[in-house]
Amino acid sequence: MSIQAYAPVSIGNFIVGFDVLGLALEDLSGEAFGDVVSIAPAARAETRVAGAYAHVLPADPTANIVHAARELVQDELSARGVLPREDFCLCLDKRLPVGSGLGSSAASIVAALVALNTWHGEAFSASELLHLAGVLEGRISGGVHYDNVAPSLLGGLQLILPEDGETRRLNLPETWRLVVHYPGIEVSTRAAREVLPTAYSRAEMVRFGQYLAAFVAAADAGDEAGMLAALRDELILPHRAPLVPGYFAAEQAARDAGALAFGLSGSGPTVFALCREAAMADIAGAIESAFPENPLAFTRHCRVDTRGARLL
Repeated sequence: MSIQAYAPVSIGNFIVGFDVLGLALEDLSGEAFGDVVSIAPAARAETRVAGAYAHVLPADPTANIVHAARELVQDELSARGVLPREDFCLCLDKRLPVGSGLGSSAASIVAALVALNTWHGEAFSASELLHLAGVLEGRISGGVHYDNVAPSLLGGLQLILPEDGETRRLNLPETWRLVVHYPGIEVSTRAAREVLPTAYSRAEMVRFGQYLAAFVAAADAGDEAGMLAALRDELILPHRAPLVPGYFAAEQAARDAGALAFGLSGSGPTVFALCREAAMADIAGAIESAFPENPLAFTRHCRVDTRGARLL
């Protein structure tokens, strides 16, 4: 028996929700927009890495995060008194650029955990998988956070609750679409965190809480205008946007072309415009024109991925 698991890209820090709102995406074309991890029987334990972006990962597959996921699952099973299987090859098909702000590491982690869980007979619940995903994500970014792994695993727009690994899905208008543009450069999560202030004023934190609360309340009420009015980031964006050359020009161009909202995906450099489907082509062209040309850049037309990680 062979297994293939897919985990979609995600937008962490969804504008108003630093570290607490994450959104899963799917490409409108139907093309997979995420990472795939496969498991196949093998005579001995093995981990492999392949795919379009494999060349930017460590040459030693055992240094990859999917191998860490393999070891973590085996440790957790052993702690339960269950003998984990080792007679398989775990292979990552790396389809997402690293340091892109698209939840690249989260997609690898989640796809690996879903594949491993299936291989071991659904040994872990969804909440347990989410906890493990948070632990693994913390090894990469330097701190446990769920705003990428949660939507990649569970789908939709996920609000991260104070309890470890607890989330709640928020409803978004079905008409919302997203133009996602990766400008072809890398911004590491660690670097993006280092540019943030070590302390904020009381007034800044109150305004952050007000916008986030207003967005959640509007989502509960199905108030689209209220949601859009609350999609503001005065806390993080002013410090991170300068890391992405062309950001401010792209934002203005996108809004002029009809974007409803605009922001950095995660810690960047990928940007996204929230919009109606009819305006997507104009907005995509405007964003692309605002950024320096880069052969590694790409643009995707997306909607919310409501399914999350799944077997192929």
